[in-house]
Amino acid sequence: MTEGSRRGALRAISRLAWRRPWLKGFTQISLPVLAFLLVYVAALVALLVQSLWTADAFTGKIVHDWTFDNFRALREAPYPRIVVRTVAMASAVTITCAVLAVPYAYFLVRIASGGCVSRSSWRPCCRSG
Repeated sequence: MTEGSRRGALRAISRLAWRRPWLKGFTQISLPVLAFLLVYVAALVALLVQSLWTADAFTGKIVHDWTFDNFRALREAPYPRIVVRTVAMASAVTITCAVLAVPYAYFLVRIASGGCVSRSSWRPCCRSG
């Protein structure tokens, strides 16, 4: 590739990014999001496969037979109570975070920033002079 053709290709990419500002943000965030989703989905699949195995009651070793016994055991005591407490605690934490975070975010945007709020993420709100 010659220097002129490389420069022409860079200019074409620059023009494309200038005409479509969302494309720049999309290309910058797409690879990390894809990597995150790949790792996340792989971990979920591994967890699901391992949940279908059981442990031998005598030796404690994992038995690689496909069975839903672990899921059936969730209906027996004390697991339903544990699940209810976990969901209740997660809900309480979520509501508390929202109650604390929304007024703080409002303060940061409206008061602490000096009232300078830009609607576009590409144009900073700057006062001249």
